[in-house]
Amino acid sequence: MSKKKQKQKNALAELIREMESNKLFKNQRIEIHKQGEKMSEVLGLFIAPYAQYAPNYEAYNRLVATAVVAWNAALLEGNHRRKFLNEIRKTLPNDKTTQQDFTDIVEGLIERKERFFADNHRNILNYKVVDIGRNYHLSVVSTPDNLPPNGQPSQEKPKSSVGINVKNLLDAVFGTEK
Repeated sequence: MSKKKQKQKNALAELIREMESNKLFKNQRIEIHKQGEKMSEVLGLFIAPYAQYAPNYEAYNRLVATAVVAWNAALLEGNHRRKFLNEIRKTLPNDKTTQQDFTDIVEGLIERKERFFADNHRNILNYKVVDIGRNYHLSVVSTPDNLPPNGQPSQEKPKSSVGINVKNLLDAVFGTEK
């Protein structure tokens, strides 16, 4: 197995271990789907126009984290979306430039999600970016692809809980300082 493939495999295994140890997902089954659309590929396409502005690993990781916030916000409607984004804004530095930059970037990404990925209703639960040399490998954990737009199955229990740890996500995006 090549070093690149081994890094990718290790990243996925580590991501699954993180999810299984997270109390939000206690007693939930984490599955790797070998068929159908891979959410990591979808997220890669989602951020593709912005990747040129992420010249290094740290910037790329921040781009992915911001895209995850925007993707999940786009799945919410009206007041729920507003509340979600307001909670995230509270964790950011309280200067106008940071707040406005965040709003502009997230609104642009939400528009992109609604325009080009409107039929994909999967919530992104976690992700991991690994530097594999010339580029980055993205692993993503998401809800199943058979959930309707409201995120709840019609008759059966979902295979994973829908949740997001906003503080950890934003720490990854903007650092831990306020």
